[in-house]
Amino acid sequence: MKSATVSNHELTPGDLPAANQSIVHDVDKVSTTASNTDGTGTQPVQKSISDWPWGVIVSVLGLVLAGIAYSLGDAYYNAYLEKFSIHSGAFPVDHPTHFVLAVWGGLNATIALQKWLTGHVIKLLIATVACLAYFALPPVVFVGISRFFAKFFPKFFANRKRQIGRANALLDDRPSLRKYLGIVFVIAYLAGSPVWLFLFVPPFISIPSAIGESAGENVATTDKNDFDKGCGHSRAQCYQAMKNGKEIAHGYVIAQSPSRVALYYMGNTSQFSLGDVVLQTLDKAAAEAPSRP
Repeated sequence: MKSATVSNHELTPGDLPAANQSIVHDVDKVSTTASNTDGTGTQPVQKSISDWPWGVIVSVLGLVLAGIAYSLGDAYYNAYLEKFSIHSGAFPVDHPTHFVLAVWGGLNATIALQKWLTGHVIKLLIATVACLAYFALPPVVFVGISRFFAKFFPKFFANRKRQIGRANALLDDRPSLRKYLGIVFVIAYLAGSPVWLFLFVPPFISIPSAIGESAGENVATTDKNDFDKGCGHSRAQCYQAMKNGKEIAHGYVIAQSPSRVALYYMGNTSQFSLGDVVLQTLDKAAAEAPSRP
């Protein structure tokens, strides 16, 4: 009678590494899962870009852009009227008009910049090369000097490393000293920050106003040169102010409100109310007639 033999599978020395690897893999998986939990057994949710508070971001960005546009349009309008000796308070404009003027001022500023670049290409190239050399040369010089000292004065660098190591060891041995130096640094930083803010923030904020003011002055100068040609030769339309059928003034409308108007003619600006005054266009032929012999 044959005896039935049961062969139990025993791990051989060659099978041990594979088993160990499986056990280690399972342990690592469990530890990784435990480390990725927030203590409640749930996996932390990683936020993507789509989960950012875009509503708040867009609102803040829109508010900043609106402020920039408003300041640019206001500066453009004030500078244009000031060129003709008119105070902007006499002819106030609403908020939507400020934004329209901002677009017009930005367009004229861009055109003026393009004209300037066309006439100063060589100067711009020289300035660009100088800026690149200014920012690129110091690192190159620093690397060259470092390599020179490392090659010819190796003891200098060894001493520097030794001194840095001693300083770190001193701070590690005296945590109170490290804390004191940290407090001193924070106080110095907080004390110096307002100085830098006062020096750089106001000029940065005033950039849109400076652009609008420059554009307004340039446009006013161009219009003034055209107005000074006279009603018979200018490109702009000339108007005459009539009261009771008689002309009381004529010139170019610089600003107008429902109750007031400002006319410019040959260096003189006149303002008057529009109660009984009627504005009508002046024919160029009629404007040239008095100058004929």
